[in-house]
Amino acid sequence: MKKSIIKTCLATAGILFMSCLAACSDDDTPAGQPIDKNIIENGLSVYAQSNIVEIPVEAAGAWSVSVPDTCDWLTVLNDSGNGRDVMTIVLDDNIGGEMRTVTATLNAGGATTEFRISQYGELDGIVADNGDNDYIQTAATKKLGVGCNLIEYYDSQYKKGTPVGLNYSRNSVFNLASLEKLLDSGEDDYANIVSAVPRANLNFEAANMDSIIDKRDSLGVAFQLNVSYAKFHFGISGAYHGNEDLKDHTMKLAYSAEYPTLDAGISYMDALTHYSNYMAEENAPKNDFRKTILTTGMAGLRKNIETAVKSNNTAVANRYIRQLVNNYGTGVVVGSTLGGRITMDLDMDSLYIKEVMRVDTATVKVGFELGLFKLDADVEVSYLNSSISVLQNSRYKLEVAGGDMTKAGEVLTALSNADYSDTGLPDRIKDWAYSIRNDVDYTKCNADLLQVDIIPIWEIFDDFECQDAVINYLEGIYPNSTFIKRYLAGESTDVRKVKIKSTHTR
Repeated sequence: MKKSIIKTCLATAGILFMSCLAACSDDDTPAGQPIDKNIIENGLSVYAQSNIVEIPVEAAGAWSVSVPDTCDWLTVLNDSGNGRDVMTIVLDDNIGGEMRTVTATLNAGGATTEFRISQYGELDGIVADNGDNDYIQTAATKKLGVGCNLIEYYDSQYKKGTPVGLNYSRNSVFNLASLEKLLDSGEDDYANIVSAVPRANLNFEAANMDSIIDKRDSLGVAFQLNVSYAKFHFGISGAYHGNEDLKDHTMKLAYSAEYPTLDAGISYMDALTHYSNYMAEENAPKNDFRKTILTTGMAGLRKNIETAVKSNNTAVANRYIRQLVNNYGTGVVVGSTLGGRITMDLDMDSLYIKEVMRVDTATVKVGFELGLFKLDADVEVSYLNSSISVLQNSRYKLEVAGGDMTKAGEVLTALSNADYSDTGLPDRIKDWAYSIRNDVDYTKCNADLLQVDIIPIWEIFDDFECQDAVINYLEGIYPNSTFIKRYLAGESTDVRKVKIKSTHTR
């Protein structure tokens, strides 16, 4: 099965995880009640992020539990047993939604018991306290495993008008809680199924960008400032009143200084292989988290599409594919890099840059990298002075994303000072960079999303017939899609830091 991956630099925002154990004692489970009486009376309320809930069962004989077939956001793994056992419930992310509730039915000893399972919406749920080291779930708050509008985003780069931003669906494709459970099992087969690795050291990385990306982080960890009162107009302070076209004397440069703090990713090919192997096994164990690698809704749609394609029922297949695209989009985020970013969209005074400074854009970039944005203590004064001189003779749009907002504001204030009299500018940048925090609590995590890795939605399927069915459907919706054409041709190209690699043949 061929796979491709797409990378893009962003300035956008989302995952948190909790394993919930509903414990009970002999006192809490009176005769005739197979589970904790508090659960029966009050139900379960769990967090918005993907969750695993284990409920001890105490029955005299065989028991089973079920939820309505219409429930597409949780799966009961260990749904039957005998005597003393544990039922396992896996819940998917409730991204941006309101609280949702389902009634589960437990049959034991000839009696039926009902209990409610409720999951908070993303805005209402209290975040689980799993400590600062649950970095997989920290990355999940930044859209790891979530669907997105890949084709629309990519194709808009080739069309006239304002490019379409990368937007995310309200549904996850992968259940991060299950992936993390498999990872924690210690089995070699799952050693790399999902990862989240904090950067050992905070270092500056340059990332040239075609333009400022205006997409805001939904957590509000980014804001902008336009600077237009610098010595921009041909080395003359104040407003320009000449008749010449200003753009004839400007040199444009979009520049981004990035400070990555966390890299996370899903080994999606391995994950999908494990999922498919489980589904193909006879007498596969019920309490196996391979079954919930894909979220409940995605697993159901994938199965329905596979069945329709195998029976050559195009109409039915297309109906489910339409639902797939509506619910999840045309791409899936399988990797993300978190951190902070300072972005500048500069119009530099070309006369000053070339005639006075005698440098080109490459030299300007070096000045930024080795001067203004370098975190090391041994910043060379010449590079620092050079980069500040460039800013003094430019007009630019600033954006600071990630990190403590107070410290970010101090950076913006210093950078927008017309005289650049603030000699502590490098220290202010350093203080801000070291304030970037990865935290499982999304109310404390101030890292922004710097880069994502995306696969097309059809790569969730592991056979070419289903992949082609999805592609054929999308070709009908996007008949002139540049992305689909290049994907099918196996081309590699870069557009605004978007990289495609494909070997797909039909």
